[in-house]
Amino acid sequence: MLAGADGTGQMTMTDTDEDRASRYFDSIAPRYDELISSVTRNIWVRDAFRSLVEETVAPGALLLDFGCGTGADALWYAERGYRVIAYDNCRAMIDQLRTKCAAAITRGEIIPCHAEYQAFLRLELRPRPVAIVSNFAVLSLISDLPTLFRSFAGHVARPGHVIVSVLNPFFWKDMRHAWWWRSYIGSLGKGMVHVDGEDIETYRYFPTKLFAIASPYFVKVDQASVGALARANTNRHPWSAPESLTERLERRFWKKHPFRNCGQFIFFVFQRFT
Repeated sequence: MLAGADGTGQMTMTDTDEDRASRYFDSIAPRYDELISSVTRNIWVRDAFRSLVEETVAPGALLLDFGCGTGADALWYAERGYRVIAYDNCRAMIDQLRTKCAAAITRGEIIPCHAEYQAFLRLELRPRPVAIVSNFAVLSLISDLPTLFRSFAGHVARPGHVIVSVLNPFFWKDMRHAWWWRSYIGSLGKGMVHVDGEDIETYRYFPTKLFAIASPYFVKVDQASVGALARANTNRHPWSAPESLTERLERRFWKKHPFRNCGQFIFFVFQRFT
């Protein structure tokens, strides 16, 4: 299925910015799930993204989980009848996934794939996935999105989907801080807010810039946003069972203007041109 990879699903190429950034995630891989779950809002965010995937792509389809991490989403997809190619350029994350998803891997429901980022861009997937999914703003770690979307266009079957989560460049809680304004001013004219963080850099693309990057291959068919109202440790409930007023409001209006542009994370659904 993974042409160009060796028997272990691994490839090596020249080091890149994305590969260097991956070393940070390698360093936290054993405690990544704990770090994510320590912010209870992430339960809400993760469940919302999965809901969007489920309503867009029918179970039974082959998914490419781009930036799969430790496999939390890949396992959820497999449990609901999807088949999953789980890709990450962090070896330690894939090691965690192999342990967490061992039974699903044995059954052939999940195929782990580790490759350096530049190698991933050249992979040939046969059969091609019906959809590419990427949760928790993996795309916001990548400086060269045009090349990535060109690769996505070659990977996904027509008229398949690309469903992604990105960091909102104009998230109102970020805009209260001086670091955001320094980053914004330093990024003028680039179509994004480039934030040079302590551990990793993020590239928070403006939606119009993202649409332009995707437009040679894809058309946007849906948009939603989460995290506009939630505090970090208040949203303890799954997306399907909102309880507080803010949860119910976000659940109802997450695809409506202006809510679809206001959350910490914005979800986009693109469809491949036929």
